[in-house]
Amino acid sequence: MRFLILRVLTHSELGMFHAYRRQGKEGSRQRAINFDGDVVDRVFPAAADTKRIPLSLRYDTDGGVVTLTHYLTRQAKNWRLEGNCPQDTIYDFVNPGCLFALEVDSGVIPATGSWVVLPADSELTGLILADGATGGLVRAGMIALHGDEGIRVQRLLHNARPDMFSPADKVEETTMITDAPERPCQPAPVRLRARPSRQIQVASPDAAP
Repeated sequence: MRFLILRVLTHSELGMFHAYRRQGKEGSRQRAINFDGDVVDRVFPAAADTKRIPLSLRYDTDGGVVTLTHYLTRQAKNWRLEGNCPQDTIYDFVNPGCLFALEVDSGVIPATGSWVVLPADSELTGLILADGATGGLVRAGMIALHGDEGIRVQRLLHNARPDMFSPADKVEETTMITDAPERPCQPAPVRLRARPSRQIQVASPDAAP
């Protein structure tokens, strides 16, 4: 099952990025992104029986898109995304309020997907936060959308980064058209800054310290 997970990043989580540390902004040594227990329970129904969930995730680096093994690790009632602390300078922009977007297929083992971080003041972030599907995000800190719950947000992310996010399912598209035949014009695609086109696959990554 494919889910779209969104989180507004906080100061304590940004130590995950070496770029934040190099700027002397790190305030804790957590170095991982928090995942709400309710979100993990929804996306990974078997989570109650384990303390660690492997994920094979694609993400941006200075050299292009790579695939590395990440882990969701149980921390009391909640979880943390660990196993990779990017050292890349493209994350120099990260600050509290940035939007973390993760698309994940939880129906395979390990789960597969991709993630990006969007600047807090970017047009794409503004459009996503203005969508009705994300109305509870600022209050909750993290939400997981499935199927037609986040179809417009999924479309925005796919238009901006088709190399990282899947298009809306054809069945969902058909349903939307049937239910609303006179839909208003969609906003023009929002493009993130260009990335190198090549993709690098890393079979056995070593987590950065």
